[in-house]
Amino acid sequence: VALCDVNQAALEKNNATVVRKGNPKAKEYRDMRELFADKNVDAISTATPNHWHALTTIWACQAGKDVYCEKPATHNIYECDR
Repeated sequence: VALCDVNQAALEKNNATVVRKGNPKAKEYRDMRELFADKNVDAISTATPNHWHALTTIWACQAGKDVYCEKPATHNIYECDR
């Protein structure tokens, strides 16, 4: 349904793969908060750098999304408490 990346070249490359595999073009976002606000998105899979895992997960959960996050789920103990 959607892709999100701050790198425009990565968005274009990955969306080309989506289309090449016979799927409709995905909506593109450069800001994950806009993606989380999209009511057409039910779940997210995040592959951000480790220090973004907790915040990405928290924002997505606050927006009512299901979340798959790579390990580690957090970067430090403070984030674990959140």
